[in-house]
Amino acid sequence: MNYQYNDLDTALLDKAEKIEWLVLDVDGVMTDGRLGRGDDGQEYKQFHARDGFGLKMWRRAGLHLAIVTARESSVVAHRAAELGVAELYQGVADKQEALLQIINNQGITAEKVAFIGDDLVDYRAMKIAGLAITVADAYPLMHNIADWSSVFDGGQGAIRDACELILHSKGLREQIIAGFTD
Repeated sequence: MNYQYNDLDTALLDKAEKIEWLVLDVDGVMTDGRLGRGDDGQEYKQFHARDGFGLKMWRRAGLHLAIVTARESSVVAHRAAELGVAELYQGVADKQEALLQIINNQGITAEKVAFIGDDLVDYRAMKIAGLAITVADAYPLMHNIADWSSVFDGGQGAIRDACELILHSKGLREQIIAGFTD
């Protein structure tokens, strides 16, 4: 699949250019949404390496990352540490409140934050974010409120897609990619 970020609406690119913080949901965004448990009760999650690389590109650009999730998981804490997540919120009942806390903690405005969600628990946070993003296989209502929907499913490259969109809007995408390919 080859689609161009250049073909996107100017208003979307203007919103994306202001983004400094990317806030991610976990289940259904960082993962495919399936929840696995072993016989020992240990929770298992799978993360796509392509999304991890997109976040590496994001961090290389000097941008910030947070995770807000309704569930609590040591797996997520380990992944967050690997990714250099600045703020991790687990066991969150109200994601809008958590997003407002990030905004206040960082002394920024909502227009500088992109939130990627996939289901109703993300709805209120997405409504206040400067850029609301969802994944291809999100609950249908989420596409109605999203500023942009990735063509990739959750846990299958949607985060990388969102990172590249925002980096493109800032004129940094090609430079970051060249840093890995030169």
